[in-house]
Amino acid sequence: MRLFTGFLCALSLAAFSVAQAAEPPKTSAEPRHTEHPGEVALIQSGNEFAYKHFPTNLALYYYDKDTPTASACNGECSYAWPPVTAPISAKPLGDWTLVRRTDTRDQWAYKGKPVYVRFHDSVEKPSGEGADGGAWHVLKP
Repeated sequence: MRLFTGFLCALSLAAFSVAQAAEPPKTSAEPRHTEHPGEVALIQSGNEFAYKHFPTNLALYYYDKDTPTASACNGECSYAWPPVTAPISAKPLGDWTLVRRTDTRDQWAYKGKPVYVRFHDSVEKPSGEGADGGAWHVLKP
């Protein structure tokens, strides 16, 4: 019986080792276009990439109610979710384009999604994901 129990333990350990070796590495590829505006930083942590607001290092967000040509977050909404605005001289760059806001400022958009930060957000733990009934999302390259 002892020999059988030892055999089962060895077999279980071997199966666990094979399962561990077969698991693919958890990495994300570098974005296809790495160009980005000066108000944005592309950060690499290990094998993960993220866009952050520069210089605050806050997470960037997009809003489901926006369109590729217009921001739906204006007025009071923009106090809680400030847009990442572009300087007057800004031009589209790689996956980054410009959207004209109702206040006539240009806002950066990533792959057609206007980009925001969250007022009072945390650098260590962004808290805006899923806000407003799930309409806000952390921007990922």
